[in-house]
Amino acid sequence: FPKCGTTTLMANLAEIAPMPEAEDVCTPPKRTVLYSYKNWPKKYGDKLGFRGSKCPMWISEIFVNSLSRYLPKTKLIVGIRHPVKWFHSFWKMSGLPTPYNNTAPCPCNVDENGKRSRKCSNKCRLECPDKKLFCVARSRFHVTLARLGKTNLTNEERMWLAPDDIDGGMNLNSFNISNTIFLYEQTELKDDYLWERLADFLGISYLPNNKFRASAGKRRISNDICAPAYDALRASMMRYSFELSMWLLRYLLPVARDPSRNDVRVADADRFGEIVQSYQEDPCRRLIRMENGTYVLNSTLMGGFPAIPTANQSTSKLKTIRIVRGS
Repeated sequence: FPKCGTTTLMANLAEIAPMPEAEDVCTPPKRTVLYSYKNWPKKYGDKLGFRGSKCPMWISEIFVNSLSRYLPKTKLIVGIRHPVKWFHSFWKMSGLPTPYNNTAPCPCNVDENGKRSRKCSNKCRLECPDKKLFCVARSRFHVTLARLGKTNLTNEERMWLAPDDIDGGMNLNSFNISNTIFLYEQTELKDDYLWERLADFLGISYLPNNKFRASAGKRRISNDICAPAYDALRASMMRYSFELSMWLLRYLLPVARDPSRNDVRVADADRFGEIVQSYQEDPCRRLIRMENGTYVLNSTLMGGFPAIPTANQSTSKLKTIRIVRGS
């Protein structure tokens, strides 16, 4: 996923394998294969075979269904981070003055071929309506990961996969890709153990981790998502953040721990579990989760009375935030 340290990851991988450094190559998988055999040799010669590529969009519904068809043995490295922190990072990079126009999901489902209906095909982009580059719905990492088909997708499991959204819950389609996956959390990039386990995943003896790269964007702005004005926005995102944490802990992490499975890997299952457990908490420490699943302002900030945050209706479509999943 974007804004999860993929530029740093690629900068270090480029030290040992021929691949574009700090550059996204977001052609469809079929064309990337063609690029590796035709364009790359013309530019770098035949001795440096194209070995890797960075494209956060590959994990999206647009391309993921063709990964197993054209790149069945390619290993995928996927990064995640706390949805609120992810959204904040993307918001700062975008340069937009307010994030409240980026709250709605795409109004159409994704079919078994990774496509949305015609009425949405020209309006949706990467989970977002109106061809937006980022939105709250794109922080639903659990929905995107579940589409890869690495878990059983039982009815109970689907209740943690955005069941109230048109493309989540019982409507979620799985692509059952054959590719193996290495999943990391963005904060793990500073730890040596991550790079050691990643080297093992790639079948190499050593992977350097001395380069740090940040993708700031051309219109980067300064903002504070922890400001009271954005409490309602975070309350909306925390629904997905809580679901993401629960789905990872209950369904995907057990797959990574299973010695009979080698198609899902993490660097350290215990440490990864501790990090994603924290996704259940508002990183700004202003919202707390009630027993009914609603995120409200901490009572200590409201003179002893908890309150459901609401957004200014003149700038937002967000109203009272209610989360119905139980704890």
